[in-house]
Amino acid sequence: MDGIAYTTGSELDNDHKEIYFSLDYIGQLPDDRTQNEILGVIRHEMVHCWQYDSCGTAPGGLIEGISDFVRMKAGLGPPHWKRKGDSWDAG
Repeated sequence: MDGIAYTTGSELDNDHKEIYFSLDYIGQLPDDRTQNEILGVIRHEMVHCWQYDSCGTAPGGLIEGISDFVRMKAGLGPPHWKRKGDSWDAG
């Protein structure tokens, strides 16, 4: 699959979620980062399981930003994440 991971509704209905994680991505991680990266990605995707997206109308940056924020606050952000500005939406 392309990308690292994604969350989607299941075949049952959209209230049941499925998380898909790229085994190729996991396989290329350095040994000292594997555990934290897996936990961080799962934390990020779990936020999407409960997140309200205003019926698909919320900005993607807001949706992803909230999941990234929860991951960061859990101490599971990847080492390449750096603050890029003083504004809340600067990344």
